[in-house]
Amino acid sequence: MSYDPNQQQPYQTFGSPPPPQRGSGMKIVWILLGVLGVLGLLCCGGCGLFSYFSMGKGAEVIAKQLQSTPPMQQHIGQVQSATMNLSAAVTEAQKHPNEKSLMVLDVKGTKGDGQLIVATEGAGDPTIKWAKLRLDSGQEFNLVGGDDDVGESGGSDDF
Repeated sequence: MSYDPNQQQPYQTFGSPPPPQRGSGMKIVWILLGVLGVLGLLCCGGCGLFSYFSMGKGAEVIAKQLQSTPPMQQHIGQVQSATMNLSAAVTEAQKHPNEKSLMVLDVKGTKGDGQLIVATEGAGDPTIKWAKLRLDSGQEFNLVGGDDDVGESGGSDDF
């Protein structure tokens, strides 16, 4: 066997180091972005679920408060479920621009279904300013406060 000085030996320790691997810095950046993205989704998802369930509980509490009114007893009966209806709340907010806190709740009861339109006031533990029940037929009933022209006739005198 002969020795060739120009041939690189397998255990040679002198010379330049091997070139660095490409993309290792970007790999770390992508991993960090992925971890932050997952944490963000968990955070937002948790807040969203908390809001959804707390709004649902708030809707049920308000419906139970109004359950004892005569129109609710007659047309809805015992409230079985109440959920927030955000799209109907937007529509009602356009009809009542002076109300700052307006909710629409879809209620289902032992005798029927309907919507509760509720305006509240105060912070922390808000009180019901006025509330009315709207049946699927369009008939409306005042439950608390509000105008006296809404009643069993099925609407108001405003044209």
